[in-house]
Amino acid sequence: MEHKHAVVFFVLIISLGFFIALNPYITGYASLNSYSCGDGKCTIPYEDEIICPQDCAQTINKTPWIVSAIIVLILGIIYIYYYRGKFNLRDITRGKIPFKSEQELGQVVEFIESSKQRKILNIKKNIPIKSKNLKPLDDYIQKCLSVRMSLDRIRSNLLLKGWKKITVEEAIKRQIKM
Repeated sequence: MEHKHAVVFFVLIISLGFFIALNPYITGYASLNSYSCGDGKCTIPYEDEIICPQDCAQTINKTPWIVSAIIVLILGIIYIYYYRGKFNLRDITRGKIPFKSEQELGQVVEFIESSKQRKILNIKKNIPIKSKNLKPLDDYIQKCLSVRMSLDRIRSNLLLKGWKKITVEEAIKRQIKM
């Protein structure tokens, strides 16, 4: 919704710029029928210092300076409003934080860490005992790797349960290749 306001604002600014640029009373430009020498207005390009010296005395055209000042003012307002103010584009583009407070974020992080610890403890409790069936060994290694348990820790857990070192190494290699 905020972006729609910005688009409307920019369209209005551009329309105002065209109105100022094309308005003959502001710019001094006029159509062929709307000027006459001696009317107090130097209507460029139909009058100049040579054709109508009473209207076009050596004066500085203030219109470009006024238009430039207005544009600078508008750009300054846009900068302050959209980069520093209520609709700060940096904050809008970063996205919204899904948590109401830092405390809520801390609780979520704590929950994730405790869940990870529970999963690791559960994995430690379910270390497969030595057998000829290698499927439980492969499943155990896969679960450990999914919670990012170190390979040294996996090896030591399995060796403590009686698995041979060579069998453990082959099972780890199988799971890492997958």
